[in-house]
Order: sequence, then structure tokens, then C-alpha cells
Amino acid sequence: MRQAVLTARVDAETSEKLDEIAALTGRSRSWVAAAAVKAYVDSEAALLRDVQEALAAVGRGETVDAAEADRQIDQMLRDLRAR
Repeated sequence: MRQAVLTARVDAETSEKLDEIAALTGRSRSWVAAAAVKAYVDSEAALLRDVQEALAAVGRGETVDAAEADRQIDQMLRDLRAR
């Protein structure tokens, strides 16, 4: 995989936490920082995809009113509790 060099400024507390995680895991600061950036980017990309899909669904008129949304959420919660 091709790699790129990235420079970022973080506050002292974040830098100290990064050092602590690196020491506790036996990984380099660079590895921990890269893993953190990747996790954030993957999470944000998924969220933004979901938002775009939701906006497209709204544009197609695929919506429910608040009462129906409440009913669906209540059913999902009942299903989860039944597991």
C-alpha cells in the first residue's frame, strides 16, 4: 500500500495520551497516530455515506411521520430486549 506523510498539531494532553498508548502497546507513535487517523476517517466516511443515503431517500419521498418512526423504534427496542 502506498503511504503518505502527514503532519498534525495536537494539544499536549493528546500527545501525552498518544505516547502512553504507544508505550503500553509496544507500538510506535507513528503507528498509533496512523491507526487513530484511519479509524476516524473510516468512521466519518461511513457516517457521511449514511447521511447522503438518507438525504437521497428523503428526496425520493421515502419518509415516515413521527408517530410511525416512534413505533418502528419501539419495535426495534423490543426486538433487542428479546434477544
